[in-house]
Amino acid sequence: MNRRDFLRSASVISAGLVLPNPQATDPQLLDNLRRKIVAYYQDEVSPQTGLIADKTQPGSASSIAAVGMGLSVYTVAVERGIISRAEGVNKTLRILRFLHSSHQGPDPDATGYKGFYYHFLDMHTGRRAYQCEVSTIDTAIMMAGILTAANYFTAKNADAVVQRASAAAVPVVRHGATGGKVLAVAGERPLPVKDLRARFEAWLPAYMAAPA
Repeated sequence: MNRRDFLRSASVISAGLVLPNPQATDPQLLDNLRRKIVAYYQDEVSPQTGLIADKTQPGSASSIAAVGMGLSVYTVAVERGIISRAEGVNKTLRILRFLHSSHQGPDPDATGYKGFYYHFLDMHTGRRAYQCEVSTIDTAIMMAGILTAANYFTAKNADAVVQRASAAAVPVVRHGATGGKVLAVAGERPLPVKDLRARFEAWLPAYMAAPA
């Protein structure tokens, strides 16, 4: 079985992403997966806070890692034309405005503490859920999503969240910026986004067709 067939029979089915056409080409397969992934980050969202559910199980709390991944997904979805820029901006701002105004402190039901965030948050109130831990790795994943959104949409709210983290000695560094077409990093030659795609995506169909 090659990787492409394995993806069809295992990963796609286990994730509930059933292909409408079993004879779909590689580009169709990838486009369907891409759209199904984006749909999760559109559907499993709190309209109050913008927080994203950890899983589809009813009553699931939000995971701040899911929030970070969602912020990155929105930028890709806009760039790919899956959602409008207006929708991407609105979803991103809802999250960033919540995080900017969220309560940080020693309280047992705070959203975070000294620039770090609790691993799981109530979807609607944004308060700590499951008596979970303050998570360094999940805070890092969320910050990565915040920086991605800030670079793509030039969101000022993201800067405020990053400044709060930096003030608490959480190492958050913005390495570059993109307006959607070119990635610019200080001291480096600007790199067109299309070149990044060619470098990091073109190998995937051949990889998936190779023997596992």
